[in-house]
Amino acid sequence: MKCCPNCGNDNFADAVFCRHCGSILSDASKPLIDKEKSCDENGISYEEAKKKKKRGKVLALIGLVLILIVILIVIWPLGNQNNKDNPSIELTSNDASYDASYGVFLDRAGGIQGTINIKVAYGSVMPYATAPTKSGYRFKGYFELPNGQGTMYYNSEMQCAHDWNKKEGGTLYEF
Repeated sequence: MKCCPNCGNDNFADAVFCRHCGSILSDASKPLIDKEKSCDENGISYEEAKKKKKRGKVLALIGLVLILIVILIVIWPLGNQNNKDNPSIELTSNDASYDASYGVFLDRAGGIQGTINIKVAYGSVMPYATAPTKSGYRFKGYFELPNGQGTMYYNSEMQCAHDWNKKEGGTLYEF
Protein backbone atom coordinates (compact mmCIF):
# COMPACT_ATOMS: atom_id res chain seq x y z
CA MET A 1 0.00 0.00 0.00
CA LYS A 2 1.11 3.54 -0.67
CA CYS A 3 0.38 6.38 1.71
CA CYS A 4 -0.53 9.74 0.19
CA PRO A 5 1.96 12.45 1.27
CA ASN A 6 -0.84 15.05 1.05
CA CYS A 7 -3.80 13.50 2.91
CA GLY A 8 -2.30 10.39 4.49
CA ASN A 9 -4.87 7.94 3.04
CA ASP A 10 -3.83 4.49 1.86
CA ASN A 11 -3.80 3.71 -1.87
CA PHE A 12 -3.04 0.61 -3.93
CA ALA A 13 0.68 -0.18 -4.32
CA ASP A 14 0.66 0.47 -8.09
CA ALA A 15 -1.38 3.71 -7.85
CA VAL A 16 0.14 6.85 -9.39
CA PHE A 17 -2.45 9.29 -7.98
CA CYS A 18 -4.20 9.32 -4.60
CA ARG A 19 -7.76 8.03 -4.90
CA HIS A 20 -8.89 10.44 -2.16
CA CYS A 21 -7.29 13.79 -2.95
CA GLY A 22 -5.72 13.24 -6.41
CA SER A 23 -2.15 14.09 -5.36
CA ILE A 24 0.77 12.42 -7.10
CA LEU A 25 2.06 9.49 -5.07
CA SER A 26 5.75 8.87 -4.40
CA ASP A 27 7.41 5.68 -5.62
CA ALA A 28 8.57 4.92 -2.10
CA SER A 29 6.76 2.03 -0.44
CA LYS A 30 6.82 3.69 2.97
CA PRO A 31 4.52 6.55 3.74
CA LEU A 32 6.08 9.98 3.61
CA ILE A 33 4.01 11.15 6.57
CA ASP A 34 2.85 9.52 9.75
CA LYS A 35 -0.95 9.45 9.72
CA GLU A 36 -1.10 9.28 13.49
CA LYS A 37 0.94 12.47 13.85
CA SER A 38 -0.05 14.46 10.75
CA CYS A 39 -2.50 17.35 11.04
CA ASP A 40 -4.72 19.18 8.60
CA GLU A 41 -4.77 22.95 8.09
CA ASN A 42 -6.91 23.38 11.24
CA GLY A 43 -4.50 21.41 13.40
CA ILE A 44 -6.77 18.35 13.68
CA SER A 45 -4.97 15.00 13.48
CA TYR A 46 -5.93 12.39 10.91
CA GLU A 47 -7.27 10.03 13.57
CA GLU A 48 -9.28 12.79 15.26
CA ALA A 49 -10.79 13.84 11.93
CA LYS A 50 -11.70 10.22 11.23
CA LYS A 51 -13.43 9.93 14.63
CA LYS A 52 -15.34 13.19 14.08
CA LYS A 53 -16.54 12.01 10.68
CA LYS A 54 -17.75 8.73 12.15
CA ARG A 55 -19.47 10.55 15.05
CA GLY A 56 -21.20 12.84 12.54
CA LYS A 57 -22.62 9.86 10.64
CA VAL A 58 -23.89 8.23 13.84
CA LEU A 59 -25.53 11.48 14.99
CA ALA A 60 -27.16 11.94 11.58
CA LEU A 61 -28.58 8.40 11.73
CA ILE A 62 -29.91 8.94 15.26
CA GLY A 63 -31.49 12.22 14.16
CA LEU A 64 -33.20 10.52 11.21
CA VAL A 65 -34.62 7.78 13.45
CA LEU A 66 -35.94 10.37 15.91
CA ILE A 67 -37.62 12.32 13.10
CA LEU A 68 -39.31 9.13 11.86
CA ILE A 69 -40.55 8.32 15.36
CA VAL A 70 -42.00 11.83 15.78
CA ILE A 71 -43.72 11.59 12.39
CA LEU A 72 -45.28 8.24 13.34
CA ILE A 73 -46.43 9.59 16.70
CA VAL A 74 -48.10 12.56 15.03
CA ILE A 75 -49.59 10.79 11.98
CA TRP A 76 -50.75 7.51 13.59
CA PRO A 77 -53.40 9.11 15.85
CA LEU A 78 -54.60 11.31 12.99
CA GLY A 79 -55.23 8.23 10.84
CA ASN A 80 -57.19 6.53 13.62
CA GLN A 81 -59.15 9.71 14.36
CA ASN A 82 -60.25 9.93 10.71
CA ASN A 83 -61.71 6.41 10.92
CA LYS A 84 -63.67 7.33 14.07
CA ASP A 85 -65.15 10.40 12.37
CA ASN A 86 -66.19 8.44 9.27
CA PRO A 87 -69.16 6.18 10.05
CA SER A 88 -68.81 4.36 6.72
CA ILE A 89 -65.45 2.97 7.89
CA GLU A 90 -66.26 2.26 11.52
CA LEU A 91 -67.44 -1.27 12.11
CA THR A 92 -69.90 -2.09 14.86
CA SER A 93 -71.92 -5.13 15.74
CA ASN A 94 -74.96 -3.37 14.23
CA ASP A 95 -73.22 -2.87 10.90
CA ALA A 96 -73.95 -5.36 8.10
CA SER A 97 -70.28 -5.24 7.05
CA TYR A 98 -69.10 -6.34 10.51
CA ASP A 99 -66.69 -9.22 9.94
CA ALA A 100 -67.08 -11.39 13.02
CA SER A 101 -67.20 -15.16 13.20
CA TYR A 102 -69.87 -17.01 15.11
CA GLY A 103 -69.98 -20.56 16.38
CA VAL A 104 -72.90 -22.69 15.23
CA PHE A 105 -73.74 -26.05 16.80
CA LEU A 106 -75.05 -28.72 14.45
CA ASP A 107 -77.57 -30.79 16.43
CA ARG A 108 -77.35 -34.30 14.96
CA ALA A 109 -80.60 -35.43 16.63
CA GLY A 110 -79.20 -38.79 17.66
CA GLY A 111 -77.13 -39.28 14.53
CA ILE A 112 -73.46 -40.22 14.70
CA GLN A 113 -70.34 -38.90 13.00
CA GLY A 114 -70.67 -35.73 10.95
CA THR A 115 -69.60 -32.21 11.82
CA ILE A 116 -70.64 -30.91 15.24
CA ASN A 117 -69.55 -27.23 15.18
CA ILE A 118 -68.88 -24.72 12.42
CA LYS A 119 -67.75 -21.09 12.27
CA VAL A 120 -69.78 -18.68 10.18
CA ALA A 121 -69.76 -14.97 9.39
CA TYR A 122 -72.76 -12.76 8.73
CA GLY A 123 -73.70 -12.81 5.04
CA SER A 124 -71.30 -15.64 4.15
CA VAL A 125 -72.02 -19.01 2.58
CA MET A 126 -72.13 -21.95 4.92
CA PRO A 127 -68.75 -23.65 5.32
CA TYR A 128 -67.98 -27.24 4.41
CA ALA A 129 -69.45 -29.73 6.85
CA THR A 130 -70.29 -33.42 6.82
CA ALA A 131 -73.74 -34.97 7.39
CA PRO A 132 -74.49 -37.23 10.35
CA THR A 133 -75.53 -40.82 9.83
CA LYS A 134 -78.35 -42.67 11.54
CA SER A 135 -79.52 -46.22 10.90
CA GLY A 136 -82.85 -46.33 9.02
CA TYR A 137 -82.91 -42.58 8.52
CA ARG A 138 -82.45 -40.42 5.42
CA PHE A 139 -80.81 -37.04 6.10
CA LYS A 140 -82.75 -34.11 4.57
CA GLY A 141 -80.68 -31.15 5.78
CA TYR A 142 -80.00 -28.75 8.64
CA PHE A 143 -82.69 -26.26 9.57
CA GLU A 144 -83.05 -23.19 11.77
CA LEU A 145 -85.72 -24.92 13.93
CA PRO A 146 -86.35 -28.56 14.94
CA ASN A 147 -88.41 -30.92 12.72
CA GLY A 148 -87.43 -29.23 9.43
CA GLN A 149 -88.97 -25.90 10.40
CA GLY A 150 -87.57 -22.45 9.56
CA THR A 151 -84.80 -21.67 7.09
CA MET A 152 -82.84 -24.56 5.55
CA TYR A 153 -79.10 -23.80 5.75
CA TYR A 154 -77.74 -27.15 4.43
CA ASN A 155 -79.52 -29.38 1.92
CA SER A 156 -79.47 -33.21 1.92
CA GLU A 157 -76.04 -33.19 0.13
CA MET A 158 -74.64 -30.79 2.79
CA GLN A 159 -74.37 -27.97 0.29
CA CYS A 160 -75.15 -24.42 1.33
CA ALA A 161 -78.89 -23.82 0.90
CA HIS A 162 -78.86 -20.33 2.48
CA ASP A 163 -76.19 -17.83 3.52
CA TRP A 164 -75.81 -17.18 7.25
CA ASN A 165 -78.10 -14.20 7.89
CA LYS A 166 -77.65 -13.75 11.64
CA LYS A 167 -75.28 -11.60 13.65
CA GLU A 168 -74.89 -14.29 16.25
CA GLY A 169 -74.19 -17.99 16.57
CA GLY A 170 -76.85 -20.59 17.24
CA THR A 171 -77.97 -24.14 16.59
CA LEU A 172 -79.04 -25.83 13.37
CA TYR A 173 -81.18 -28.96 13.62
CA GLU A 174 -80.88 -32.13 11.56
CA PHE A 175 -84.01 -33.27 9.77
